[in-house]
Amino acid sequence: MGLEKEIASVQSQKELDSMRLQAKRKRIATLESTREMVNLFHQCEDAGISTWVNLKRQDATLGRVESKMDQMHSNLVTADKTLVKIEKGERACCWCSFCPSCKSKPKEDNPNLWRPVVAAKNRSWDDNKEGHFRLKSTPTPMISEKDPQLPKDSIGTETEIDQNLDQVSIMVKNLKTIALEVGQEVTVGNEQLDRLNLKTASNVRTIHSMTKRVKVLV
Repeated sequence: MGLEKEIASVQSQKELDSMRLQAKRKRIATLESTREMVNLFHQCEDAGISTWVNLKRQDATLGRVESKMDQMHSNLVTADKTLVKIEKGERACCWCSFCPSCKSKPKEDNPNLWRPVVAAKNRSWDDNKEGHFRLKSTPTPMISEKDPQLPKDSIGTETEIDQNLDQVSIMVKNLKTIALEVGQEVTVGNEQLDRLNLKTASNVRTIHSMTKRVKVLV
């Protein structure tokens, strides 16, 4: 009976050691998975922030282009007033209802088109804002894939797993914020492009009309 109990005890110990080994392997696999999640979310954050930065710079560039377009429109208005004065001197000897220069009026634009866009004027890029999203997370040092250092005990492993999961939770919130900011920048950029298309078409029409009127005067 004593030998049987000893054999049973040895078998039980082997089963217990096997279960402990499996549990350790599971913890290690879970730890590596959470580390990989943190790495992937860091890459997603970097990509999202890079996209946001590029959109902000594009927004600033479009704002400068729109400002130049407004200046061109202002110059065309000034030139049109001068041309009207010249035309009034030429019309003294003709019937205005039949004069070609009187008929070549440019198409009227939407009065709201050339109103100053307050939001667009203040959208200048600031390099200090690039770290805006980083302030919300406190990333822990990453473990090198070539030298994966594992905690010596199960408590250390579980602690790191919890820390990694907390960090992933923070980065998920950051990604949501970045996605909303990127969407807002895309919307603003599309609105600027629409305005630029309308303003370009308006300036082209004005230039064509003034060219015809100048040819008549010449």
